[in-house]
Amino acid sequence: MKNFPGRDKRGKSVSALRDVTLNVEKGEIFGVTGARGSGKSTLLRSVNVLDRPTKGRVVVQDNNMVKLSAESLRKARQNIGMVTREAHLLECSSVYENIALPLKLTGVSSSEIKRRTETYLAFTGLETKQSAYPQELTELEKQKTALTRTLALEPEILLCDEVTDLLDREGAASLISLLLNVNKEFHTTMLVSTRNIETICKLCDRAAVMASGKIVEQAPVIDLLSNPQSEEAKALISRLFPVWAPEEMKPVVTQAGQAVTLTYAGRATIKPAYALAAKKYNVFMNILTATVLQLKNESFSRMVVHIQGSDKDISSSLEFLKGEGIGIERLDPDDF
Repeated sequence: MKNFPGRDKRGKSVSALRDVTLNVEKGEIFGVTGARGSGKSTLLRSVNVLDRPTKGRVVVQDNNMVKLSAESLRKARQNIGMVTREAHLLECSSVYENIALPLKLTGVSSSEIKRRTETYLAFTGLETKQSAYPQELTELEKQKTALTRTLALEPEILLCDEVTDLLDREGAASLISLLLNVNKEFHTTMLVSTRNIETICKLCDRAAVMASGKIVEQAPVIDLLSNPQSEEAKALISRLFPVWAPEEMKPVVTQAGQAVTLTYAGRATIKPAYALAAKKYNVFMNILTATVLQLKNESFSRMVVHIQGSDKDISSSLEFLKGEGIGIERLDPDDF
């Protein structure tokens, strides 16, 4: 639990976290998403006790962070890196200097500072930018510099608070790819917060959805996509997969046949299931919308399809598709 005193308009305390229980496995990338003000950033800042919980425990590598002395907490934080929405670079220092300074402050030797800085600059692809200053960098390069600075400290845990939210689509994809490489190469455990559900889908193994300081749902990303349980999760996912039909198709879609959403992942995507269903049951399938996402370990697709044929053949074709591992959800005309 985390309460902020005097934060609302009446001067009363605001409960930023309520009854939150979260377990992140070693080496996984866990995402936290939800609307602005849902408690995502407060949850991340509770891990390294930048926001000290009002009540409860924060256990990191067998240490209850809340109970540690100031000196023990300082040492424990050295193993927890953090990158935020703003890069917070020193404007008067070069990229190289921004990365080297935290190492110097923690007592790392000069030779080791040089080795680490050069190693991680090469890893993040910033070696040609090491003499540049923050005002000369793009937003993506600033975020990569902040990430490099954190990686050079060699933490086992990395907190990423809305790190893609200021980037355009191409920049976000580049940073996501880099974070995946960090996880793969260094087995770094990551806790990632973002309002961007697409970032969660592409980066994370599991995810939690937050609302009003509570976790309303948590599951593997593939389960959140294919079978969301909470209204908040359904609203987030609907941004990725809108139910839509061209205006000229709406009279047909709403008056005859059956409109459905079809979802499938992994090996199901390579089967000619739709062609087989159409041929076997004498139905006609018209794809209205289709979206394919590349998740961390597999692909996921969702289509809105209008099926025409007899009621019996439509039902039989849908049962056939379900048997092929494809998720089925019937749509009402009012959904369009």
